[in-house]
Amino acid sequence: MQRRPPAIFIADSLGLDFLNSVATPVDTPIDWLDSGDGFLEWLAQAKLVPADALDGLKARAMTGELDKVADQARALREWFRGFFAGMRAGRSVPRCSAN
Repeated sequence: MQRRPPAIFIADSLGLDFLNSVATPVDTPIDWLDSGDGFLEWLAQAKLVPADALDGLKARAMTGELDKVADQARALREWFRGFFAGMRAGRSVPRCSAN
């Protein structure tokens, strides 16, 4: 398995950095929220959750549980990306399908 590079934090805003948690920094798209582990790594790199709390979450999570959380985070991110793209284009706001 190829290791992804560290997340990119360049916006001086964690909200914008969340929107940029999928990017193509060179020529291959990278999604830092591609799995439960990837989501926890992104949270740690963003310094949003202390490392010991993330370790505890990982230890207590049932199989597949964190992957479902990452799915929801990606859905939220994509909704926001669509929202901002629509606002720029003057379109109506899309519905969020995250459960």
